[in-house]
Amino acid sequence: MSVIIGITHSYEDNFPKINADYLKAVSSFGAVSLIISYNESPDNILDIADGIILSGGGDLSEYLITEKLSPKARGLCVKRDVYEAELCRKAFAKNIPLLGICRGIQVMNTSFGGNIYQHIDGHISENSINNITHKISISKKSFLYNIIKNDTAIVNSFHHQCLSDVSPIFDISATSDDSIIEAVECPKRNFFAGVQWHPEKKLDEKLSKGIFEKFFSCCLKNSKA
Repeated sequence: MSVIIGITHSYEDNFPKINADYLKAVSSFGAVSLIISYNESPDNILDIADGIILSGGGDLSEYLITEKLSPKARGLCVKRDVYEAELCRKAFAKNIPLLGICRGIQVMNTSFGGNIYQHIDGHISENSINNITHKISISKKSFLYNIIKNDTAIVNSFHHQCLSDVSPIFDISATSDDSIIEAVECPKRNFFAGVQWHPEKKLDEKLSKGIFEKFFSCCLKNSKA
């Protein structure tokens, strides 16, 4: 039986919405995607799934942040925030592998007492996720460094929010030249990490592919099959 990966999603006009690149990435590693229903209890999902991907999407609501909502906020979904925060905390408690992507890293951080900047400039293009790229500096103590054996890399960029105060459960794995936190990981778990960019878009690149390889390797060890 294949490894099962639960993936969160956005809502649009009361319909679930998810970028197909997440599904393609899961399938390319021989795993099966489980698009998570927010009407299902997180415990039931974690009884089935061998790993969780917190996908990208709209901005965080006041449920997850500690200050007044920015007028630049968009794509809010309180139901999603409530569900993902509980799912995230329970996956952590059960040591189930979890990968947060873009919005996902922000959910991870705020679910454990961290915070975000609600708006930054220069990290998003409205036309294409691949229009903006930038260099990141990678900690030599991180799982990212173990993947590419290099302390710099080029990543894509499609976000206007980012981490500010980092939760004490996380180590910072990578930053950009303008001091944006680009990746975090929890050293006390087999795999509990988030990245601010979109590796599912660039599986032909060593770093992006390696992130998924590491994640799926840990999911396979956790397999309930």
